[in-house]
Amino acid sequence: MLFADAGLSVAAVSSLFVIWSVTTVALEVPSGVWADVFSRKLLLVAAPLLTGRWCW
Repeated sequence: MLFADAGLSVAAVSSLFVIWSVTTVALEVPSGVWADVFSRKLLLVAAPLLTGRWCW
């Protein structure tokens, strides 16, 4: 509904959902591999460094 109100066609909305799905899979698979390879504690410490956010 929101996309249709913005003037996007059905094909454009479908394309956006395909891009969204592919991006999600492309980013979730590596994060799952990281979870299998590295310890949870290490990933919790490294997460702020990787995202650029410092928790003070």
